[in-house]
Amino acid sequence: MAAIHFSDAVTKYLRTDLACESGRVDPEKYEHAKYERYEEGEATVEILTVEDAPGEEETGKGVGRYVTVSSDTLRGDGDASHISRVVGDELTRLIARATGRAANETTKALVVGLGNRFITPDALGSRCADKINATRHVKGAYPVFDDLGCSEVCVLSPGVLGQTGIESSEIIKDVARGVAPDVVIVIDAMAARATSRLAATIQLSDAGLSPGRGIGNRRPAITKESVAFPVVSIGSPTVVGSATLILDALASSGVTEIPDALEATLKSGADFFVTVNDSDKMIERLSDVISDAVNGALGTSFLA
Repeated sequence: MAAIHFSDAVTKYLRTDLACESGRVDPEKYEHAKYERYEEGEATVEILTVEDAPGEEETGKGVGRYVTVSSDTLRGDGDASHISRVVGDELTRLIARATGRAANETTKALVVGLGNRFITPDALGSRCADKINATRHVKGAYPVFDDLGCSEVCVLSPGVLGQTGIESSEIIKDVARGVAPDVVIVIDAMAARATSRLAATIQLSDAGLSPGRGIGNRRPAITKESVAFPVVSIGSPTVVGSATLILDALASSGVTEIPDALEATLKSGADFFVTVNDSDKMIERLSDVISDAVNGALGTSFLA
């Protein structure tokens, strides 16, 4: 077995849910997809727009718009309200893109927090759901909610297949059929290819998501096609694969080729996933930022 170049090993064997990490070349070099990058205060915002099959092939992502907000502020203890506003602004734009109009007091939103709340790195979605302000049950009874521009919001935390015996996509589809939302907002934990992304990155997309894809446990996709309503996803990487740690260490040591034995191990798929040592703090911080962004975009922040 011939040794392979380090960059080829990264492309072949490292899993990620992040659009900014999924392509075979640097995003700035894309020829069939549009990539933008700008700074917004303490945050870096990267926007990838994929419009056709050549773009899908080049980027490794389906047709849609992918927005990545990164900031070291997410890792700290200081005020992260600026990051929430940036994420909320991008969510507002994606809702308008997905539904054809900006969110307002007539908007109906179903917010879904995916994942297993009993496993900390997978609890991001359910923790966010706990902090989303539901209004569907009071909107009709109290006109003040309309006067304040508050959307009609309902919240769902369906658990995982191992707990319920039901795919999350099935639950979401059936609930959405009953509440008929203008948009389904799905929140989930993700996997990253780079350790620097952990607890420092939030991704939004109007392309939906495939739960578990980043860790090789792909579940049925949650998209407009599968649930019959526009879907906007939000997530943050909370785990990286052990292969990432190994390849990061080799890269920092100046290694340019992967030894045959290591390549055989990578090829076998013998990988496990790790998270940060203060994962409880990470999930609490990220869920605060994301839920604040969702509440802000839907006009329900005043209920907190």
